[in-house]
Amino acid sequence: MIDVERKSSISNQTALQRTNEQLLSAANGEQVNMYTRPPAYMQSLHWQGSSSGTTLSSGLQCDRNLRSRQTASTAGGCGSEVFGLFRGIMVRFAVTLVRHGETRYNKERLLQGQGIDEPLSEMGFRQANAAGRFLNGVRFTHVFSSDLIRAKQTAATILGESRMCKDHKINLDARLRERKYGVAEGKPLSELKTRAKAAGQQCPKYTPPGGETLEEVKARAKDFFEFLCQLALEEKCVGGEAGLETGNGFVSYTATTFSSENHGSAPDFDPDAGSDDIMLDASILVVSHGAFLRIWIKYFLDDLQCAVPSTLKRSRELSVSPNTGISHFIVKLEREETVKPQITCVCINRHDHLLEVEPGADV
Repeated sequence: MIDVERKSSISNQTALQRTNEQLLSAANGEQVNMYTRPPAYMQSLHWQGSSSGTTLSSGLQCDRNLRSRQTASTAGGCGSEVFGLFRGIMVRFAVTLVRHGETRYNKERLLQGQGIDEPLSEMGFRQANAAGRFLNGVRFTHVFSSDLIRAKQTAATILGESRMCKDHKINLDARLRERKYGVAEGKPLSELKTRAKAAGQQCPKYTPPGGETLEEVKARAKDFFEFLCQLALEEKCVGGEAGLETGNGFVSYTATTFSSENHGSAPDFDPDAGSDDIMLDASILVVSHGAFLRIWIKYFLDDLQCAVPSTLKRSRELSVSPNTGISHFIVKLEREETVKPQITCVCINRHDHLLEVEPGADV
């Protein structure tokens, strides 16, 4: 557990008092859970690339407590042998990715990266409120956020609008931070482009001095996604038919919540050749940053061969999300000899919720 440093208050709080009370409680004043790495008995799991895709290889050693808890479940597929913990287990969970709301730096097209910890602007809060209203019927079982203030405030604001999980704690994780831009942080985006051109490169491949390469950011995204998969598998095995921290078992889900003609794939979404109504073991909300989320989604598409709606244009798939843009994926993991993630995209960078705060927004 960590104490989150209190940040300076935001102007014009009167119009946003209810939202700010929520974020101050959830992000600025109380202790917040922070996941920094998988549980000790999960740390030897790792992904391996192959011609047939990416798999999660064995190497798991159960700790004594977990092994003893699972002894009675051996007949159902959970044993104490190496990786026997996950034998016969199938997990399906949703991942909802949301970019933080607008800051003053976003509006002025200045790079923030990790060194500029700027709070949301008034418009940023309005955007986060709109995203929260769009998501207010979604039952999230886990909530994760970057530990930068703009992401924390966005996550808290979204939860403040929720009918299903208003009191959820926000789990902070430094792996979800924005790409580090080194000497370019605090400078105009145009200056970064000028630097890239002088170096004979193009954005975003160019790395300014002190910044992170695309591969380094991808490694963070990959590591965090593996953690989510490990968390889901471990909790499913421990919880059995009780589901994952849902209180009432599995999470009922319909794809039409996120899909639309322009942003998703209600006609294409069919993970089990059945209906769009499925049951999930978990539903995970992740609030992060534009460049980081773009690289994460590209990892899904290029490395893990994520299934994409036929209605989705490639330009939208690989573009930087607008502030509070929403992307949604269904991940299916089955434990046989290997774990092969099957990822289905429902929508990428959906932002039609912004029409209520930005009537001229291009959606």
